Amino acid sequence: MSNREETEKKIVGWLTEEGYVIKKMEDPKTHYHYSVQAPGGFGLDIVHPMGAPDDKILVLSGVRIDGPHLLYIKGLSTHDRQKLIYSVMLLVNNAGADYGMVDATGRPDVKNPTNIQVSKGVWSDGMNKNVFMTTIENVRRAALSIILTFNKEAGVVPPAVDPSVS
Repeated sequence: MSNREETEKKIVGWLTEEGYVIKKMEDPKTHYHYSVQAPGGFGLDIVHPMGAPDDKILVLSGVRIDGPHLLYIKGLSTHDRQKLIYSVMLLVNNAGADYGMVDATGRPDVKNPTNIQVSKGVWSDGMNKNVFMTTIENVRRAALSIILTFNKEAGVVPPAVDPSVS
């Protein structure tokens, strides 16, 4: 069994132990790609991209900007919109994650994004369950911070959530 296969097996085992729903995706751009859902419903992707170093795995989460959030953003002045986007960039950066912003056609766009991708890499040579699950939590929290920021700014009151579920 190769190092990549061993790492994939460990990841699937850890996610299963923690109660994640796991779906293996067919993705020709990756060695493997799993769409996972945490207990409580938060979705993420675990990806080992082709062309990346053999020991690098990415944890990804996307935040779509639509509905009342998109209406709110479109109603902002260019200056206020950029201030909001900049604050989101800082949130993700402070969470130790990376981001990408795209428009509705999938093209990079930091001025009028409709989707924000949050990602963080983890390397298998130093990875144990704690490191991997902490990476997942960091990405989840960064994505959740984006959602909360848009809710706050747009005046959207989120549905009641059981705080014991994370």
